[in-house]
Amino acid sequence: MYSGAGWTRVTVVDEAGEIDRVPIAEYVVRDRIDIDWTKRLPERICRDEPSAVSVTVTRARAERTVGCRR
Repeated sequence: MYSGAGWTRVTVVDEAGEIDRVPIAEYVVRDRIDIDWTKRLPERICRDEPSAVSVTVTRARAERTVGCRR
């Protein structure tokens, strides 16, 4: 059992500067603690969210922000 499941936060900043929390369930089936979602998930969300300027994925001990290129 993974006691840390469900701890991932995804934050998207759009072109207007609005900050939006995106449910991770829109991108992964199960938020498992043994997978470091900060490694690839920000780029994936940049591709899928056309108005995203930056994406931040936060985990228990890690946070990564990626600027989206258009």
